[in-house]
Amino acid sequence: MTESKNDRPPEEAIAEAIRIIENQGPTPKSPGEWRNGKSALCAGAALAAAGLTVTNQMDRRLRFESELLSSNKSVEPIREVFNELGWSLDLCNRSIINNDSFAPLARKAGVLRFLQSLTVSSVPFSPVVDPT
Repeated sequence: MTESKNDRPPEEAIAEAIRIIENQGPTPKSPGEWRNGKSALCAGAALAAAGLTVTNQMDRRLRFESELLSSNKSVEPIREVFNELGWSLDLCNRSIINNDSFAPLARKAGVLRFLQSLTVSSVPFSPVVDPT
């Protein structure tokens, strides 16, 4: 973790990320995908988008999602937003790794548990990898 970076996003950002994940349908692998003209975001991307939303940076959020879901499928735009928000890259990387550790059918529930754990625990969440 970088010395001055926040390893825990504000509660309102976590709550917004949970809303994003709950409302988008199945959670995709990182970084996300376009579905019927709308973005579907991984855990890290949902946190980044939520951070931009709660800081009233909606133009930046639109640019972020467009960059993120371009054809190259890079997670670098997620890292850039975490950096802009002053959040740790360790948290970013944990979010991405956690997201992708779940089988597709278990991913949404696992991601929601991970996001909820950010509000209640100072111990980093360790996913239980679904064997299917």
